Amino acid sequence: MTSASSEPRGPGAPAEPRGPGTPATRRSGARGRAELVMSQRDFDAIRGFVHRAFGIALSQSKQPLVRMRLRGIVHGHGLASAREYVDRILANPTSETLSELADAITTNHTFFWRESTHFELLQQRIIPELMARQQHALRPTVRVWCAAASSGQEPYTLAAALRLTLGPDFDRWETGVLATDLSARALERARAGVYTSAEVAPLPDPFRRVMFDPAPDGYSVRPELRRDVTLRRLNLLTPFHFKQPFDVVFCRNVMIYFDDPTKLDLAARLAEVVRPGGYLVVGLSESLGLALPGLRAVAPAVYQKLGAP
Repeated sequence: MTSASSEPRGPGAPAEPRGPGTPATRRSGARGRAELVMSQRDFDAIRGFVHRAFGIALSQSKQPLVRMRLRGIVHGHGLASAREYVDRILANPTSETLSELADAITTNHTFFWRESTHFELLQQRIIPELMARQQHALRPTVRVWCAAASSGQEPYTLAAALRLTLGPDFDRWETGVLATDLSARALERARAGVYTSAEVAPLPDPFRRVMFDPAPDGYSVRPELRRDVTLRRLNLLTPFHFKQPFDVVFCRNVMIYFDDPTKLDLAARLAEVVRPGGYLVVGLSESLGLALPGLRAVAPAVYQKLGAP
């Protein structure tokens, strides 16, 4: 049922980082509670590195936030200042130090049923199109990539939409949702798959019934839905290659952190992995305008790839 062929190939994702209780963090002691010394030069070096590594454009107004979020990391490495962090850590980063910086910088704010018109379009237009197109196929397929999965709300909702819309024919289909994100911390929560009652409240009743079992701390994602979703860490700024194209790519509310050249470059690379006739969905505040050839706008922040399916 769930296709593993959606895994990215080529450059591998960095190793999973150490958790917050690892020795590096515990070393900080009282120093971890001290204010982090960060000059303008330090901040410029850090935001330049963040832009090159992750595509995120940090404005000058973000300096206090960056200082606060990096304080524990810098002191956890036994360093006294942001300058030492730049010179000793960012000068020769490892997959682990990249991961902890990404977790500190990224916000990963999301919630269930966010920008719900896209899920409605998926159920009312996109999946029915795929069903009609493959009605005579022995093993029809639908491949979905959630490229900014955060803590799991969006990919699990996409998987539920497939189950609900395909209905009794679901078991006949080869389905799968690849869910990737830059933040290892967010993916850990997605793997846990436990959400509070308040978090799941925005979902329509049919989605809640398909997605969750009751749990002591709220609701737990059902085992069959977990199997529908493959979670992987991926930096969208690095090259990505897949064995087969996708019918639908959701990449919502991540490009708002990128400058225009980075955003358009990423959108073009995302479009390359969409099957002709397939769809690219971005956030409602991330309209691509008419900048990308080969795509046509079909709804707010929804683009269809031109060409015969």
